[in-house]
Parts: sequence; structure tokens; C-alpha cells
Amino acid sequence: MNTTINRKVLRKAFFLIFFIGFGATLSAQTTSWIGGTNTNWSTASNWTNGVPNSSTHAVIGDASFTGGNQPTTNSGTAKCNDLTIGNAVATCSLTIKKNIVVYGDLLIGANGTIYHNTNKKITLEGNWTNNGNYSATNSSAKVYFSGATATLTGASTFRRLRVNATCSLTLAANITVVSRLEVFGNLNPTASYSVAGSGELRLKRDGSIQVETATFAANYSISSFDIDDRGEVNYSSASITQTVSDAHEYGILRISGGSTKELAADLPDLANGGSPRGRVLIDAGVFDLKTFTCDRSSSGGDFVIAADAELWIGGTNGFPNNFATVSLATSSTVKYYGNNQTVSDYDYGHLILTGTSGAVVKTMPATTLDIFGDFSIEEGSATTVSVTAASNINVEQTTTIESACTFNGGTFTHQFNSDLDNEGTITGATSSIQFTGVNTVISGTGTFNFYDVVFTQTGINADAGTIFNVSG
Repeated sequence: MNTTINRKVLRKAFFLIFFIGFGATLSAQTTSWIGGTNTNWSTASNWTNGVPNSSTHAVIGDASFTGGNQPTTNSGTAKCNDLTIGNAVATCSLTIKKNIVVYGDLLIGANGTIYHNTNKKITLEGNWTNNGNYSATNSSAKVYFSGATATLTGASTFRRLRVNATCSLTLAANITVVSRLEVFGNLNPTASYSVAGSGELRLKRDGSIQVETATFAANYSISSFDIDDRGEVNYSSASITQTVSDAHEYGILRISGGSTKELAADLPDLANGGSPRGRVLIDAGVFDLKTFTCDRSSSGGDFVIAADAELWIGGTNGFPNNFATVSLATSSTVKYYGNNQTVSDYDYGHLILTGTSGAVVKTMPATTLDIFGDFSIEEGSATTVSVTAASNINVEQTTTIESACTFNGGTFTHQFNSDLDNEGTITGATSSIQFTGVNTVISGTGTFNFYDVVFTQTGINADAGTIFNVSG
């Protein structure tokens, strides 16, 4: 009987000790400012559970604030996990005189203020929320975002703001930068917010900024810019047409998001040097050069069009010039839609030749042209479009010639590996046109004036009413 009683007592004592210890552990995760001793952050008696550390949630301005002294970072580097200031009844402030690292989120509540009047820095790994007041009067007062991802909420005015290389910062409020904004990581103001102020935006090596508004200036109206030759500007809207600014010399220009991006003027020379300097990357959507250019003054860099992305070239311009490497995905599209234009010698995905007005002539390259997608000759808004081969042309997918268009084969050998739809005119001259695809279809009510015509596979069919004239 006594043994049973002793065991019950021991069990109760064990569970009591466990829950007391567990409760102590939970309460130790938060420490609240009392402010009864002095203003020093590093004085343990100013806190309910000692000086905060990297795993402690520091709260300033809750019911524990009974001492009257407002905290100041005073010694070494102050640390805490989350930091909450003035989110309860008590009006309170934190003065930054020494560096502080916040390993979680920083919340300035409606009754809170941060006075940042020195050149010391706030390093933040989490989110910034300002529902109160952030006051930085020293021109070198620094706020560094250093976590993997962060969101900035609440309009704030910064002296010096940095997005570290490890961080992707998204704005959920307008911000003002008085001295300097440095972007080593990624900054996305979204389509709703902007960066303004009299400071300078320094886009550093391997850093990137996104443009989500119709114009660059709508997201970034800060006074001056310094874009590193490996800094990236990404026009990334998925829903609106964007104008690519000609006011900046880009290191890396990225077109993404899926909507149309347009030039309004010739772009300044892209950054000189080898890859990855002076690059144009079309990830998605359409990059429409209109009648303008996107050239380099000297050879270097890359021009890359990804799968299903498109480049449109207007005016009398050719493909962007002086890129050391041009890479066109087999499902990408290049459209020459101006008037008289010279088609550059690249391995294309889909190639479209069309016109803007009048009788349009497209000059083809004098070396073998490989087209891995569709080849289309379209009148567009022109009267006629004429294409004369200057070398061999090989087309892997469908070839389409519209009614007001002419294809002249010249003296060369052309391979069509898939369907041909001709509503216009094929002039064979002295060329050889070879149909090399199994079970392909030749259709259209246009004129088929071949010289030599060759069928190398089985199952090739012509629609009823399609008439071949073969003079070779």
C-alpha cells in the first residue's frame, strides 16, 4: 500500500516538474521591456526574462513596461528573434546607438517609434512592418535586409537601405530613400508600390530589380541610378504591356512574365564585356523592338530567347547586333514585321516574315538557314511581301505562304520536313524543293511553280485542286 502511494506521489511530482519546466521554457522565449533600471538594452533587470538573444522575442511597450525608461541599444550588437515595439497600449520607442540584429520579424506598432539617429545598422532577417514611426535623421543610418525572403509593409523613409545578396525583398508599401539604396539580392516593388526619394539606387553585381508597372519610372522614381555591368533589370509583368526604358545602360536586361514589352527609343549600348555582361534574356512573352534597336557597340554578351518567347523586329532593322552568342530555343519565335529588312543568319525556332506597308522585300542570309519550327510568310498590313532565297533553307515544321506573298527559291536546295500551305506564289527559279517528311500534306490554292521537286518519303499527299507546275 505504501509502495503504491509513493509511486502515485512520484508520478504527480514528475508531471508537476515537467509542466513547470515546460512553462518556464515557453515563457523564456519572450522577454518584455520593463525599463525600471535605466535605458540600457543590455541591462538584464530592464527585461522580464533577461536580455534578449537570437532566439528570444523582444517586446517593448506591453503591460510590463512600468519603469518609464525607453530602451537604447547601448553596448556591442543587440540581438533578438522577433522585435515588437508599441503594439499595445503603452507609447514607447527604441533608440539605435549600437547595431542590432533581428533574426525574425520587426513590427513597429501604432504606438511605437524607432529613432535611428546614428550611422549604426539594423540587420533584419524577417519582415518589416511599420504601423507607427521610423525616424532616421543620420545620413548613414542603415537598414539591411538579409534573410532569404522578406516583405516590407508600411510606408517608410530610409536613409540607407540594403537588400543583401541572400535576400528577395517584396514591397507592400511605398518607400522613400534619402541617401542610398543598394541591391545585391532581388527587389520587387510589385505593380502597386514604388521607390522614390533624392537618393541613388545602386544595382550591384548579380543583384536584380523587377519592374512590374507600365514604365520603369512608375516603380523607381528615385533620383539617380548606378547599374553594375552584371546587374539585372527584369521587366516582369504578366498582365500589362510595359515600356522598356531607354534612360539606363543595362547590364542584364530580362524580359519575363508573359506580357508584351516594347521599346520607345533606341536602347543605350548595353554593358561591354563578355558574358554575363551586356545580356538580353527573353524568358516569356513578347519583346517588341518596334522601329528601334537593341544593339551592342562591340562584340560580347548573350542574346537568349527561351521556349515559347518571342522577339518582334520592326522598321528596317535587323536582329540585334554584336552579341557574341545568340541562342534561340526551337519553340521560340522571331518576327520581322517591318518593311524592307535583312534576315540574320541564325538557327531559328519559328520564323515569321511579314510587313507593315507597301511592297515589302525581305533579304535572306547568304548561308544555309535552319528553321526548327514553323516558317511563315504573311502580308500583315503590307500590300505584298516578297522573299527570295540567298542560300539553302531547311524547315522542320509547317511552311505557310499567304495570298499576297511570294517565295522565290533562287538557285538553291530547300527541304520542307512537314506540311506546306501555299496561298500565294512559289517561284522555283532553278531551285530544288525537297519534301522530306513522312505523311505530310501539301495544300493551298496558290501558284506552285517548281523547277525541281523531290519527294524523299512515303505518304506525302496534296489536297485536291492543288496544281504543280514543274519546269525542271
